[in-house]
Amino acid sequence: MSRQFNQQQLAAIEAKGSNILVSASAGSGKTTVLIERIIRHVLSDYASLDQLLVVTFTEMAANEMKERLEMALKQQINHSKDPELKRNLMRQLSILPEAHIRTLHSFCLTVIQQFFYLDDIDPEFTLLTDATQIELLKEEAWAALLELIIDDSPSIKVSSDEYLTLLRSFSKGRNDDRLYQMINQLCEFARSNPDPLGWMENISHPDHFLLDFSTPFYQSSLIEYSMQLIKEAKHQWQLALQLTESLSEATLEKYATFIQEDAHIAESLIQHFENNQYEEAINLIHQHSWKRWASYRRDDEDKEIIQLAKKYRDQAVQRIKELTNVFPYSYSQMQTHLEGSQVIVNSLSHLAIGFYHQFQRLKRQNKLIDYNDLEHITLQLLAPMDPKTRERQPSIAAHFYQNQFKEVMVDEYQDINELQGLILHYLSHETKSTGNLFMVGDVKQSIYGFRMADPSLFLSKYERYQTSTDQQLIILDTNYRSRDNVLGYTNDVFERIMDKNLGEMIYAEAESLKTGFPYFIEQQADSDYNAEFLLFNKDTMMESNEDLEGEFDTSREAEAHLIAQKIRYLIDSNQQIYDKSNGGFYRKIEYNDIVILSSTKNSFLTLQRIFDHYEIPLLSQKIESYFQRQEIQLMLALLKIIDNPHQDIPLVAILRSYFVGLSDEQLSLIRIYSQTTSYFQAVLAYANAEDTTTIDQTLQGKIQEFLSQLRHWQRLADEISLAELIWQIYMETDFLSYNAGLSNGLQRTSNLHGLYQRASDFESHYFRGIFGFIRYIEKVIDRDKDLQEPVLLDHGQNYVRMMTVHASKGLEFPIVFLMNTGQKMNLKELRETMVLSKEHGIGIDYIDTEYHLKYPTIHKEAIKKIRERQLKSEEMRKLYVALTRAEQKIYIVGTIASQNKWEEMQQLLLDLDDQSKTIPLMHRLKASSWLDWLQQALYYRSSNSSHAIHIYTMDQLLSKMVEENNDQKDNLMQYYQKNFASTAHETPDDTLMESMLFQYSFPLSTKTASYQSVSELKRLFEEPLIDKANYLTENPTTLNLSDIESELAGIRYTQGTFNEPKLIQSNKSQSLTPTEKGTLIHHLMQSLSYQSFSDIEITHYSTELVRQVQILSQTIDSKFSLIDLEMLNKIISYLTSELGQFTIQHYDKVKVEQAFSMIIPASKLYLSSKGQEDYLKYHPEDQILIHGVIDAYLIVDQRVILLDYKTNRYQAYSNQSKREQIEHLSNTYRFQLSLYAHALSLVHSIDVTEVYLVLIDFEEVVLLTDLYQF
Repeated sequence: MSRQFNQQQLAAIEAKGSNILVSASAGSGKTTVLIERIIRHVLSDYASLDQLLVVTFTEMAANEMKERLEMALKQQINHSKDPELKRNLMRQLSILPEAHIRTLHSFCLTVIQQFFYLDDIDPEFTLLTDATQIELLKEEAWAALLELIIDDSPSIKVSSDEYLTLLRSFSKGRNDDRLYQMINQLCEFARSNPDPLGWMENISHPDHFLLDFSTPFYQSSLIEYSMQLIKEAKHQWQLALQLTESLSEATLEKYATFIQEDAHIAESLIQHFENNQYEEAINLIHQHSWKRWASYRRDDEDKEIIQLAKKYRDQAVQRIKELTNVFPYSYSQMQTHLEGSQVIVNSLSHLAIGFYHQFQRLKRQNKLIDYNDLEHITLQLLAPMDPKTRERQPSIAAHFYQNQFKEVMVDEYQDINELQGLILHYLSHETKSTGNLFMVGDVKQSIYGFRMADPSLFLSKYERYQTSTDQQLIILDTNYRSRDNVLGYTNDVFERIMDKNLGEMIYAEAESLKTGFPYFIEQQADSDYNAEFLLFNKDTMMESNEDLEGEFDTSREAEAHLIAQKIRYLIDSNQQIYDKSNGGFYRKIEYNDIVILSSTKNSFLTLQRIFDHYEIPLLSQKIESYFQRQEIQLMLALLKIIDNPHQDIPLVAILRSYFVGLSDEQLSLIRIYSQTTSYFQAVLAYANAEDTTTIDQTLQGKIQEFLSQLRHWQRLADEISLAELIWQIYMETDFLSYNAGLSNGLQRTSNLHGLYQRASDFESHYFRGIFGFIRYIEKVIDRDKDLQEPVLLDHGQNYVRMMTVHASKGLEFPIVFLMNTGQKMNLKELRETMVLSKEHGIGIDYIDTEYHLKYPTIHKEAIKKIRERQLKSEEMRKLYVALTRAEQKIYIVGTIASQNKWEEMQQLLLDLDDQSKTIPLMHRLKASSWLDWLQQALYYRSSNSSHAIHIYTMDQLLSKMVEENNDQKDNLMQYYQKNFASTAHETPDDTLMESMLFQYSFPLSTKTASYQSVSELKRLFEEPLIDKANYLTENPTTLNLSDIESELAGIRYTQGTFNEPKLIQSNKSQSLTPTEKGTLIHHLMQSLSYQSFSDIEITHYSTELVRQVQILSQTIDSKFSLIDLEMLNKIISYLTSELGQFTIQHYDKVKVEQAFSMIIPASKLYLSSKGQEDYLKYHPEDQILIHGVIDAYLIVDQRVILLDYKTNRYQAYSNQSKREQIEHLSNTYRFQLSLYAHALSLVHSIDVTEVYLVLIDFEEVVLLTDLYQF
C-alpha cells in the first residue's frame, strides 16, 4: 500500500538528471522522502543499492535508514507479483547490509583501504578514535617541537627567542599551557580546511595587516556596524527634536538648537564614512566634546517633555560613544598595532606549522590516523594537490567511484564543512551538466559550528540553484509534525528575527512552515495549544520575606519549580492531547509526552532534585562522568601509588579504603609518629618502627601487610600488561565481589569490567604503562566531553525527559518545555586571546612586551564582529530547532530581571516605526539571550500569533508549592516509628517525647564564637546561598533545624574555632588561582606609591605601574610577575578616574592597611540586619569582639573618605547585567563597609562622609549610601 506524497515531496523523489538540493524544513518528512527515492531507484532499475552512496551524519541515522529500507523492500517483495521484480528485490535485500549507506568517515576508511597505494600509506594503520589519546599524542608532539626549538633546529622556522617572546606574551606563570592551547586550537581550525598548511602559511600574509576600511572585510564588519549605530543615534535625535516642537516658545529655541547641534555629528559621520574619509570620522569620534544638557526649573510646565527629550538625546549620545569601542585608537595607532601584531602572527604561524608536522610525524611512525586524517587522506587519494600550483585534479580513485555511483545522496548537508564538501565533489559528477549529487538538509537547523560545520556551503547552493537551469532546488515546507498553533508561533518569531544578516537566511513565505497533518489542518484554532510563556520575575526574589522551607535562591531553581508545578497541573487535572496512533484519538497527558529542553546540561541536577520533591519521574542525559564513580576512583588511586607511592592523596585514599581499612585515628597516629616527612615516608617509618611502646602493633601489622602487597603489585606491573595487572588486583582482593554486595552492585561491577576493557584498549594502540594510562584518565576527566546523546524511552517507561537542544535534533515530542531562555548566549570565543576566521585568518592583540601592555588590533575587532554574527546566527538556529521539536504545545520558560524592565522593552519595541517586517538589525544584535529575541518578536509591529504570557513572583511560586508537613512532633513520631518501633515501644512514652522535643532556652549561645572578623559577619547580611529545596529527610536533626540556624550555617560565628586537620599538603600550582590573583591585586593596591604617580603624566602611568609591580615581585613575592596585562590596565583605569586622581593629588593624606578591633553588643549588631530581628534574640549582655582591616582612607579638610578595593570578577556572560552585578556587590559589602565606617568614626571622632567601593575588574567606583547604623 503506497503512501501519498505532496507535490514537493514527489518532485524530490522523482527528479533526476542534475544536482538537486532539497531544503527540507522541520517535520517535512525528509528521511521518508530519501528512503522512497532509493526504493524507486531500485524499482525502476535506475540504480542498484551498490550503485548508490548515501552519506548520513551519524551511525545511528545510517542504521535507522537501513532498517527502514529493509522494511520497505520486504513490503515490496510481499506485494509484488512479478517474479523478475521479486528476484531483483531479494538481491537488493541481500546487498543491503554491505550497501554504502554510512557516515562520511566510514566511507573514507573504505577509500583508504582500497587505494592506500596511491599515496604511500601503510595499509596496517590503526584508527585512533579516542579524543583523549589524541590529546596525549599532541602533548608528545609539542614536547618534541620544543626540543627542536631549544636546539635551534633548521627544520623549525621559530627561533628560541621568538618562542620566548610568544611565551611572555601569552602564557601565565611559568608554564606554556596557554600558548600550547592556542597553537593546538590554531591547528585544529586549520585541519577543517582542505589545505591546512596553506591556510596556516596564509594567516601571516601582509594583506591581513593593511588598514584599509574600504575593503569588503572592514565594510561588512566594522563600517556596516558603525553606520547602524549612527543611524540609530540619528533616529533618537529625531525623536527628541519632534518632542521639542510641542515646547513653549520660551524653551523651544534653547533645546531645539541644542539637539540640532548634536544631531549634526551623526550627519558628519555618515558623510565621512560614505566618502571613505575614515581617518576624519575616527578623529571626530574621539575628539568631539558633548555639551551638558541645558538646565530647567522644577516647576517648568514643559518638564516632562524636556525629560523625555533628554532621554532620547542621551541614548543617541551613547550610541555615538559606542563607536569608541569599535575604533579604540587613532588611525595611526591602529596601523602601528596592526604592523606590530604581524610579527606575532608570523611566529604563531611558524610554530603552528612546526607543531602540525610533529603531530603528523608521530602518527606516521606509529601507524595511527585520526578522524581528521581520514578526510585529508581521502581527499588526497581522490584529488592529489600539486605542491607548486596547489591545485587538485581527480585521480583514478575518483574516476572509479564516479563510474560506480549513479547517485551520491547526502543527508544533513547543512552540517558538512569545506573539506567534506570537496570529497563529495570528487566522488560525484557535480561539475557536469548531468550532475548526480542529491543533497538534503535544512540550513535553519545548522547547529554544529563547534564541529566546524559550514552552513555557507548550503546557502551558496540555495541561492544559486534558485536561478540555475542546470541545477534544481526543491523546498519541502509542509510540516506533518505540529499543530498550527505551534507552527504559527514559530513562523511569527522567525520572520521577525531571522534574515541574511542574522540567521544567515531570509525567513519568508518559501521558508515558513505549513501545517500538513490532516487532523491538525481540519481543527479550529484552540487556545489551549497556544505558545505559553512561564516567566519568573527575579526582582521579587529579593522582595519576598516568606519564611518558608521551600524558598530558593537561584533563577534556575525558580524555573524548575515553575515547570514542575505546570507538569503537576497537566497530569493531575487530566489535561488531554491528541494521540496520532491507531487512527487518532484524545487521551490524558502522560509523563512520557513531556520533554524539557535546555541549551546546556547545567540545570539537570537542579531539575532532578526539585522534581523528586514533586514526585515527578524524570530521565535525563548522563550527567555524572564514568571516571568519577567511587569504585573507579579507588582503582585509579591504587594504580597511582603502584606507579609512584610518594603521592599523598591517593595513598591516604587507599589506606582509608576497602583495600587497607585504616580509620581516621590510625591515619593520624601515622602522621604524629613522623611529622616532618612525606606521608609515604611516615608510613614506612611506622612499619619499620622497633620501639613497640610508641606504636600500635595492630596498625603496624596492617601497614606491613599492605606494603608487602604493594611491592608485589609493583613487580607484576613490570612483568605483565596493565589490563592483566588490573584483573590480578580484582582477583587477589575480591574487589569485584565486594562491590557486587554494595548498593547498585551490578552497575559498580560493570564499571570495573569497563575499566579493565579501557586499559586493554589503551595498550592496543601506541600507549603503554600505568603512568600513561593515569595521564590518559586524568585528561578524560579534565575534558569532561560526554557526548550529547538523546534520551530515549523503552516501551512502557513513563518518565518526563530532559535533554539538550543538540540531543533533541531530529526528534519530536507532544509537549515541550524550553527552559533557561533568559540565559546568556555562549559567546566566550569573543573574549579569547585569539579569534579565528576561515576567510580572514587570525585576529590577535598587539602585545608590547617592553611595557607589558596589550592593545586589541582593528583586525581582531573586525573578525570579532563577523564571528559575533556567526555565533548569534547559530544560536538563532538552535532556538529554531528547539521550537520545532513540539508537536502540540510549547512552553517557554525563562527569568526576567523585573517586570518594569520587561515592560520598558515592550514599549520600546512597540514604538519602533521601522517599516520592515524584520526587527532592526541593531536591536537583534544587542540581544543577549533567546528570551530577548522572543520578546522582540512578541511586541515588534504587533505579533499575529496567539500566545499567553504569565509572569510569576516569588510569592506566587511559594503559594503553589506542595505543602510540607512542618509539624515537628509528627516528624519525630514518623522517624521514631520507622527506625525504633520494632525494637522498642510501639509508641514513645511522654518522657521520651519530652526529651526529644526539649530545646535549650538559648540554643545559639552554644553555637557561637565571640571573636569575629568583619568579612565573616558580612555573610549574614548577604542573600542566602543555602539550598532550601532539601525537603523531608530521615534525619530528625535536619528536620528540626530552624531557619535561623540555616541562615547562620557556614559562618564562623556559628562554627568551632579549629579548622579541619590536614594530613597532607598538595603542591601549589605555578599559575595563579583566582583566589591568589585576588590577593595579589589587593596587596598591589595597598602597596601603590601614589606619590610616584603625582609627578608624571597619565600617559606614563602604565610604565610606572609595571615598575612598581616588578619591585614587589623582586622584594615581596615573585608571583606578582604573574599578574596579567589586562588587570594592570584596569588598575590604570581606576588611577585615571576622578577618585583615583583625587587620591593621587592628596597622596600625603592616604592611610592604608589600618587594622582595628572593637566590641559591639550582639543584639545591636544583629538588629541592624533587616529581617533578622524576630529570630536573633540573645542575652542583652552578649558582646562580640570584631576585628578588621581598612584598605585605605584619607581625611582632606572636612571630608573623611573610606576606600575598599574589591577584585570580584565581572561576569560578562552572567544572567545579570553589569549594573545588576554591581548593585549585588554593593548590597553584599554594604554591611562590611558600614562597620569599617563606624570604626573609623570612633577612632577619629568624626563622621565618615564618603564610602567608596573600588571594583577593579568592573572598572567602576561605587559610592555607597544607606549605610547601617550601629
